[in-house]
Amino acid sequence: MRPNNLFFILILTVEFLFAQDINNTKVKVIEGFNPSIPEANRLNENAILIDTIKENRMQEYNIIDVDIKSDFKINPLRPATVKASKISQLFNTRMSLGTGFGVTSRSSLLYNSKRSKRSSYSILLNQYSNNIKIDAKEAGSSIYDINISGKIIKDKNIYTGHLEYENKGFFTYGKGTDDNSKMNNPFYNRFSFSEILFSVLSKERDENKLRHHTVFFASDLNQGVENEFFVNSNLEKNVYGLDFSLGLELNRYLNYNSIDTAYKGLGVSLIRFAPSLDINTYGFDFQLGLEVKLEQDTNVSFGFAPHFQISKEIVEDILLIQTGLRHIEYRNTLRSIFNENPYIHSYGMNQSVLGYADDRVKQEVRMAENDEFYFSIYNILGKGQFFNVDFSYGFLTDFPYFVAVQTDDYIRFKINYMDLQQLTIKSNYNLTFSKILSLDAIFKFYHWNEEVYHHPNIESHLSLPINLREKIYITPSFAYIGQRLSRKEFHYSPADSPLPEVMSLSSVFHANLELHYNYSKQLSFYFDLNNLTNSKNEFWIDYKNFGFNGVFGVSYSF
Repeated sequence: MRPNNLFFILILTVEFLFAQDINNTKVKVIEGFNPSIPEANRLNENAILIDTIKENRMQEYNIIDVDIKSDFKINPLRPATVKASKISQLFNTRMSLGTGFGVTSRSSLLYNSKRSKRSSYSILLNQYSNNIKIDAKEAGSSIYDINISGKIIKDKNIYTGHLEYENKGFFTYGKGTDDNSKMNNPFYNRFSFSEILFSVLSKERDENKLRHHTVFFASDLNQGVENEFFVNSNLEKNVYGLDFSLGLELNRYLNYNSIDTAYKGLGVSLIRFAPSLDINTYGFDFQLGLEVKLEQDTNVSFGFAPHFQISKEIVEDILLIQTGLRHIEYRNTLRSIFNENPYIHSYGMNQSVLGYADDRVKQEVRMAENDEFYFSIYNILGKGQFFNVDFSYGFLTDFPYFVAVQTDDYIRFKINYMDLQQLTIKSNYNLTFSKILSLDAIFKFYHWNEEVYHHPNIESHLSLPINLREKIYITPSFAYIGQRLSRKEFHYSPADSPLPEVMSLSSVFHANLELHYNYSKQLSFYFDLNNLTNSKNEFWIDYKNFGFNGVFGVSYSF
């Protein structure tokens, strides 16, 4: 740039600066001005650190496969063994002896094998007798029982065997019991019974293979007065996903077959065939079956009876209901009649009176049948609390009942039969309050469309077991049997026989108490008190209850 031009620019710039006119300002202070600084108020005493840095927790691992050469050898560890807790000691033999008021003696002897995975056996002997008198007449009884049993476990089957001998005797205390001897005494009802049984149970667990349970037994009552030969086999197999079972049974009954009796022998053969099918669908279990039988006595008869059952588990393992139609069939044998009523007329079967002629009272045995509809409920109400009830209505054929028959010397009973309709309600209630106390109650109600003799409409039983530290056991129990009708007939010549008599027997209530004290594992004591209310009502017509009685005993194991 030229010097002249630069000079010219500088002159113009200076002229412009000095051209500004800045006037003076006069400030007039009216009052005094005191300058001040306001105090600072601290808002937070603690310092806050705000850090936006985040810790990175990501880690990377690399596997380095390195083969370390070493000649060190490690000994393998031995497998751990778990030992079971020590099992309690067992004793081979247990003996019990007892006596008391109203009871002459009570004794038992048990011998059993110790623990074994393959076999076991036992021998049990029981004896009981009393010297009770009713109205100053002999009313005592005696019972002798022998049981021998054994079991053998093989790889495929379980084999069991059982041998029993039983001898029972009861005095007739209605009339004619001034003679208290037992041998050859027609007023002493004496029966002996023996039975031998074998069974084979399959251990097969595969449902697709055949499983079975087969039983055979032969029995004899009073030297051939009643014999039974029985073979039964239940077969099970899963066929095309369905559970199929088949029951096969062969029975041969022989009555009054002894050469000592004056009665004509009777033989009955029975063959039973019962297939059954189980189906599970739509949450229901269906069981369908059919029973076919062929019976031969003096004639040959054929019969069949269907049965079915529907089950539904409303709440798993809590509430179950069942309904259906069932067929119940059983034979009234001389032994079953005597076990229910020991005061039956025993002409032709009691060893003391085997030789009586046909004009005496003869017991008749028949096959009883019951076809009934039923509805059942099984309910677990809570922990240690169970309840079930069963309603049924059926048609009974040859239903057995007892009639008192007066002979020249005394009163005993005869079995009769009738066809009728029956409504039944049965219930059972169990409650466990604690480890100490529990309750068990049973109730039964019957209603018939005909008058039935010596059968109550109502039965109930209640027991309250008490367990005091496995040391003392106390069991009070109560039994109630309602009123019963009784029919009394007279076994005289038709012209002299009075008309039958019908009367009502009062209800029976019994209260019992059992006390058991375990002094040690080997030694224990018991004290049983029966009929605490001393009830002496007639249980059978002209046969009263035993009054208050009790027995004290001791048991020892070795």
